[in-house]
Amino acid sequence: MNVLFAGTPEFAAVHLGALLGATHEVTAVITQPDQLVGRGRKLAPSPVKRLALAHQIPVIQPRRLTIDDLLPFPSDLMIVVAYGQILRTDVLTFPRRGCVNVHASLLPRWRGAAPIARSVLAGDTESGVCLMQMDEGLDTGGVLAQVTTSISPADTSGSLEARLGELGSRLLVESLNTFDTLVPLPQSSVGMTYATKIKTAEAAIDWDLPPEQVRAHIHGFNPQPGAFSFLGDLRVKFWRSDSLENEHASAPGTILDINKAGLKVACGSGALLVHSLQLPVGKGRVLKGHEIRNVTHLKAGGRFTRQ
Repeated sequence: MNVLFAGTPEFAAVHLGALLGATHEVTAVITQPDQLVGRGRKLAPSPVKRLALAHQIPVIQPRRLTIDDLLPFPSDLMIVVAYGQILRTDVLTFPRRGCVNVHASLLPRWRGAAPIARSVLAGDTESGVCLMQMDEGLDTGGVLAQVTTSISPADTSGSLEARLGELGSRLLVESLNTFDTLVPLPQSSVGMTYATKIKTAEAAIDWDLPPEQVRAHIHGFNPQPGAFSFLGDLRVKFWRSDSLENEHASAPGTILDINKAGLKVACGSGALLVHSLQLPVGKGRVLKGHEIRNVTHLKAGGRFTRQ
């Protein structure tokens, strides 16, 4: 089968890599324009573009994809994985067999831009990947195939994304090999939620919440943009934690104890054991476990706040 591939981030590159290792021919790759990154603000290609160029596959980078961009590349199917644009109707119908989307949630839950982070933030215990026949709606098409996985309390958005990338790329290749037998099943009208784009301001920690919710908040914003709180003028980022059933009479956000396991912080009920964090001092590296105990800025009785 001759396929077009549209995708941009590393999650999409994992799926492109699986396709390149299969028997299907990728005739062209569509990805977002190069972006300015880093302190030097230099243009950098997307992970999908880098992989495509390494395999000498033509790359298209329109600011808005149109049918004219696709005319030189007739294809049987277009595969879309985290591309970053909503496709026009004429683009959806250009490939002989339409377009399919690899979506990192169990639809109809978490339609939209950030399904992985939203599932962790919500404290979901299950996630998965759906292969969906695309239509004009936002992730509303019929589901051709899906695979599920559990979400553990230790999972972060980063660890879940890596696992879903492996599952999704395998599901994609297997589904293409049996594509003629797949029947799109309409999505249920029950349980639909939207995964809106992540904003940095959301990552501020509310210590009034129960520890399970604070843990989900920290893990949901790991690796991007990083959950944060303020200790005086210091903006501290939090990366990994565990909830504790710990009675206390301290105000939420108060540092209760510092030991070799990490930092114990009061929440609205119970407490949180922070295993890794990052301060904007020194080299700014991520500190883990016993390293936290040696930071002079962190002392029992200190208090984290939202600003």
